[in-house]
Amino acid sequence: MRGIKVGINISTTTITTAVAQLDKNAKLSVLGVGSSITQGVRKGAVADVEAAARALKLSLHEASRSSGATVKSAYLAVGGSHVNSFTTRGAIAVSRADGEITEEDTARVIRAAEGMIPRNPNREILHVVPREFKVDGDGGIIDPVGMVGMKLEVEALVIDGSRSAVQNLVRCSELAGVEVESLTASALAVSEVLLTRKQKELGVILLDLGADTSD
Repeated sequence: MRGIKVGINISTTTITTAVAQLDKNAKLSVLGVGSSITQGVRKGAVADVEAAARALKLSLHEASRSSGATVKSAYLAVGGSHVNSFTTRGAIAVSRADGEITEEDTARVIRAAEGMIPRNPNREILHVVPREFKVDGDGGIIDPVGMVGMKLEVEALVIDGSRSAVQNLVRCSELAGVEVESLTASALAVSEVLLTRKQKELGVILLDLGADTSD
């Protein structure tokens, strides 16, 4: 099957695998779901890699059987008490002589913000999400592309996790025969599914109540 996308969420009590197909209009259709009782996971983190991998295989088998697709790679959700967040900032001079801000400028200012993140060998950065842009000191800008100015700034949210916890999740997937395409913070993934753009603009709290941890 073409356009197959697979997501895996390994929680304290349940491992869930979803198989979906992406059409030419970038719309996802769920083809099948599999779940199994989790083993070897505590507070959202893998404590026994081999036990967790065995449980993941059961979830993968059920998802593959219900969807008719062979699962070789997947997007992996990362949750648990080890996930944290903090803010960082970056600033650049706009590159074009006429002052028009381009997509490359927004990419550069985000890279500048990433460069300000303190390096910690025990932490794995999962996301750097722009919260607000400023053009020549004027803030509250969501997308600065096409605007005109001399200086572009960004305030971004950094979401990271314990490097060992992340590596153990990846190892668990590899033992189950699945290559990890990308890692996504589970709380952020849930927000993309459940919250509308208007809710995000107005401001809401999204609380994911789990068995051992809440995100």
